[in-house]
Amino acid sequence: MKTNKDYFALEAGQPLQKHLSTTSGRCVQDLSGRNWKMEKMRIGQGVAEGIHLLKSELSGNNFSWNAASVPGDVYTDLYLAGELEDPYFGRNMHKAKWVQEYEWWYNRAFNVEEDMIGKDIQLVFEGVDYSCEVWLNGTYLGTHEGMYSSFSFTVTDHLIYSHPHVPVNLLTVKLDPPPKNQQNFAGMKHNFAGDYLTGLIPFGIWQSVKLIGTQKSVIENYRCEYDIHNNLATAHFDINIRNLQQEELNGELQIQLADQDLTHTCKQSVCLSSGDSTISCSFDIEDPKLWWPYDLGEPFLYNLTIQLTVNETILDSIHDKTGIRTVTMQMNPGFTSEESQIPWTFTINGKTMFLRSACWGGQPSFFYGRNSSQKYRMFLENAKEANINNLRIFGWHPAETKEFYDICDELGITVWTNFSFATQEFRTDQSYLDKVTQEIQGSVISRRNHPSNIMWMGGEEVFFY
Repeated sequence: MKTNKDYFALEAGQPLQKHLSTTSGRCVQDLSGRNWKMEKMRIGQGVAEGIHLLKSELSGNNFSWNAASVPGDVYTDLYLAGELEDPYFGRNMHKAKWVQEYEWWYNRAFNVEEDMIGKDIQLVFEGVDYSCEVWLNGTYLGTHEGMYSSFSFTVTDHLIYSHPHVPVNLLTVKLDPPPKNQQNFAGMKHNFAGDYLTGLIPFGIWQSVKLIGTQKSVIENYRCEYDIHNNLATAHFDINIRNLQQEELNGELQIQLADQDLTHTCKQSVCLSSGDSTISCSFDIEDPKLWWPYDLGEPFLYNLTIQLTVNETILDSIHDKTGIRTVTMQMNPGFTSEESQIPWTFTINGKTMFLRSACWGGQPSFFYGRNSSQKYRMFLENAKEANINNLRIFGWHPAETKEFYDICDELGITVWTNFSFATQEFRTDQSYLDKVTQEIQGSVISRRNHPSNIMWMGGEEVFFY
């Protein structure tokens, strides 16, 4: 029987007993959705008034803020709140330009899910356009600039783990006004104007925000490449792992590729120093099922699992899809190297592929908040039905979302990805080049393992200057 003391402990959000996670491996709490709020502030006003110090309480501070969605964008949130007319109608895009003159504050109240408690927790932003500052429960976490690179903070000690009847944690994000001179951010942000847009600059928390809980270490990312020799494929993996402890960590790394019939497994002992390490391993797969563009064969995908264990306890694990394929280039048939200096014929798994290609004209909507997996699938299935086997994302647009590449992997449509440099005279100072390098690396790291992505290119029409 619960006592009055127990009742008041629960009402105050104090668990009756300490709860430690019994879940092995990675736990993910997605903070995306429509439980966000947003408000306009004059530049500098938010910090001056202490908006960053708000707590998740029934104080009324943000009762009048608009509802907001993540992933999304500022314009769509304002449109759904009735503060903007539909930007796609008439000349409403021009009427909405005032939005980009302010900073916009977003917050999200939440309780930590019980399976996360007792783990080492990272707060991960998969993409913010274009720059932001972040606070959690009044504690400043940091800043980030650049649309394409994800970023994260260790928040284990900044979270409140009680579970009162209202959410007790408050995540606060300040979005800076978007930059207007493309020369200062080309390669780091979607080219907002081009020769066919209005100058309305998109910005927002355009990809998901998550809490990721692991134990003692985090599998940050990986790279896979394949060699194919007759009926044998050799898989090469480079896996980046962060040891969150001060001391060395000795464990076992396991990689599995599975289909409905067989599981191919590689195990390797690892010794991880504190901080970041890269572990390389290779193994053979007999009679592999290959990934093909849809007109050359089946775009077969294996279920991929990478996990790190210590004494049979899973510290972290990730799950993905992977396709075994090779991409090489050869000279176009009938041309010599003197006639055509660059080899432009793609060969996939040794077979020549003729690209029936089209330019992907940007995301389904210019406004991130109007996009969805269903929209992506509809457009990509229509492209396949139109007999298109390759899509080129050119420099007027951002490298696409994970959902886009996932669907292309599944459908067998190849992708040619440009970096977002287009028709511009670019800066050459080192500080700018360092930022661009970081964004390009982030873009490649998050998209490099998709079998559909067969080519990277520097930019679009940069020869004008």
